[in-house]
Amino acid sequence: QAALVTHVETLEAFRSRMKERVGEDAEHGSFRQIHFHDYLAATEMQQQSALAASPTPAWIARVVVQGEIVDGYSEVGVSGGDSVQELLMAAQRDDKVRAVLLRVDSPGGSVWASEQIRRGVAQLKAAGKPVVVSMGNVAASGGYWISMNADHIFALPETITGSIGIFGLLPTFENSLQKIGVTTDGVGTTSLAGAFRLDRPLGANAKRVIQAEVQRGYDDFINKVAEARGQTPDAIDAVARGRVWSGEAALDHGLIDAFGTEADAVAALGELAGLDDWELVEWTEETDPFMLLIKQFFGGLSGLVRASVIPQSLLQLLQPAERIVVPLSRFSDPRGQYAHCECGVAVSSRGGF
Repeated sequence: QAALVTHVETLEAFRSRMKERVGEDAEHGSFRQIHFHDYLAATEMQQQSALAASPTPAWIARVVVQGEIVDGYSEVGVSGGDSVQELLMAAQRDDKVRAVLLRVDSPGGSVWASEQIRRGVAQLKAAGKPVVVSMGNVAASGGYWISMNADHIFALPETITGSIGIFGLLPTFENSLQKIGVTTDGVGTTSLAGAFRLDRPLGANAKRVIQAEVQRGYDDFINKVAEARGQTPDAIDAVARGRVWSGEAALDHGLIDAFGTEADAVAALGELAGLDDWELVEWTEETDPFMLLIKQFFGGLSGLVRASVIPQSLLQLLQPAERIVVPLSRFSDPRGQYAHCECGVAVSSRGGF
């Protein structure tokens, strides 16, 4: 009477009505029916069969290089040469991946790590998988090093790129050590014995060795860019020597191929790989949740220990040094050579760049 139900009937009457609608199950003396668990299992199998029968879209792997390029593995804010190279090699091995988008927003860093990534790009191309670079705000020095071998390089007119050049860095701490009463001495049999120790000043011979290595590294950079961009070493040298270019100037100098967004880069990859349908897949390192928990625990524990053991007054004195030492710790190239641009994009209070 309150219209809360549709029918009022016994179970037998319900069964009779259902037999008329869906048929009789003589074996069980009721109407034809299926348990919902069996129904879900059957429909899931149908869906899986349909997916297996239908062609799945090919993958375009999106690999991001953001922040400084360092030797070793990636951490928050930096991209490790080993990590990025492993991602590129995994994309090369995976048959579902048909092409790779390399998103670069980096001022560069370690020459060793940059070369690792460049070789990974070259190996992908050799395996028949096209690579297109999409440059962000900054893709300079080592950021350009890792980009040069791509099939196509997209940037924006305001992108900061170029900065083709390297430098050597070998910090020494003899003055700092002397201030706390630590001095060194010894006997060597050659002019270079102990020449690269961090507790001694660099001698003239050591400086010449480092400069020769830097020059060799610069020539290698120039020759690689010339080969990748189809130009002569002299032509590249004329726009290199560490000079920074806007995307607009880089296009004029032949350092990039076109202006375009990341979406334009993906569309170009589809054409290069001959794909009608594709899926853009974020290609990142798989993080073990347990190991992540351990890192977070010990990271927090070290902070607690530091706060509890070191007096607050001393912590305040150490903070300025920490701001200097932490960035320096990223200069970890095995040969002490860096392709790093001290450049970036800043927005003024008036809205300009």
